[in-house]
Amino acid sequence: MEKSKNFENVVTEVVEKNDVSQEVIKKENDLFLKKTFESWYGENEFKVETIPTVFDPRNQDFEQIRDNSVKDKFGEYTVNPEMQGVDFEHISPEKIKTLQLSEFVGKQLYEVAKHIINTYGSTHHIPGLEFWKWVLEEYENASDDIKEKYKDLKDGNHHHFLGSIVRDHEGHARVPNASWNNSKSEWDRSARWLGNNWDSEDRIVLFEK
Repeated sequence: MEKSKNFENVVTEVVEKNDVSQEVIKKENDLFLKKTFESWYGENEFKVETIPTVFDPRNQDFEQIRDNSVKDKFGEYTVNPEMQGVDFEHISPEKIKTLQLSEFVGKQLYEVAKHIINTYGSTHHIPGLEFWKWVLEEYENASDDIKEKYKDLKDGNHHHFLGSIVRDHEGHARVPNASWNNSKSEWDRSARWLGNNWDSEDRIVLFEK
């Protein structure tokens, strides 16, 4: 119970103090995003300028940004202010929610995003890039008990983190996602365009408030 309380305290302090510095966020994520873009597009994109925007995903117009693609936006990304500074290792297992949403198979990702905001926005925290980074860089180094409570992330499905939007080299708005590649014993680093269709292997990760 104490660990869950710590998680809520961090979220409350960040929101109340509005202590979210874009410069700090940029510094924390620059190398991670540059490695990501390099893995997607090659080393020529390694020096792209990443520009963070602190933005509550509950206020995001996912349908509008689906079609708002401008190449000059390459490298821009949003972060959820509620999730900055959260220690994911101290989230209680019962707070971690993975949603399959089979009823949305065949519909576009932006429709799933709108449903999540409308249905869970007031009751759950929505992780984004910061959790994506933790999964890809920290999960394998975590203790066994931490790995156990996040074991569903390694089920081979594509786990999406709607708290952030990342702009690709064409300026398309993409949602970070991670999936475990069992054959390579490594994480696949990906992000899905909001216009892509939801399928049976897609999942949404949330943290219950």
